Amino acid sequence: LHLCDRRQRQMCIRDSKSTDSDTKRKLNDVSQSISTSAADKEKLSKLKENVESLSASIDILTESGSKSVFSKDKDGNYDADKIYNAVSSFIKNYNNVIKEAKDTDSSSVNTAATNMMNNTVINSKMLASIGITADDNNMLTVNKDTFMKSDMTKVKSLLNDRGSYGYSLSVNSSMIEFSIKSEMNKANTYTTVSYTHLR
Repeated sequence: LHLCDRRQRQMCIRDSKSTDSDTKRKLNDVSQSISTSAADKEKLSKLKENVESLSASIDILTESGSKSVFSKDKDGNYDADKIYNAVSSFIKNYNNVIKEAKDTDSSSVNTAATNMMNNTVINSKMLASIGITADDNNMLTVNKDTFMKSDMTKVKSLLNDRGSYGYSLSVNSSMIEFSIKSEMNKANTYTTVSYTHLR
């Protein structure tokens, strides 16, 4: 009887140690999951801010009517400096989005960003004609001299008119933002599931 009791106690101790080890492993898994999720969410949050800035700069370029940067003065002339500043702001935000998108591990975000880059490639000849070019890393630059000497009517047709490159970028930025929100929701769900499995 005593031998049996000792064996039972030993079994209970082993079971207890096994349970403790299993619990520690699960806690470690959850900790790593939450850590990874938090890091991903931080990247996505930063990217989301850049996409919002890009969308705002695209809105400025595609604005119509009297508030448009392409509105003419009383003599019928465009304000080339105002247009150039708007384009420069757009390029800065565009490059930030491309750079941040490359740092994420989300395939859907990367796909949406790639679609935007492909859109730029499709319009690269027209863009180059007004001084806007892309380097090997898909970063845009604008040559001020070339841009300022360009026909602003041509610039407007490329960046402001309906169906233009500028308008299509609005769709691209919206798709990137949609992908970001979906990924952030998945990160929240994953953390919740991890906690549930621990119980």
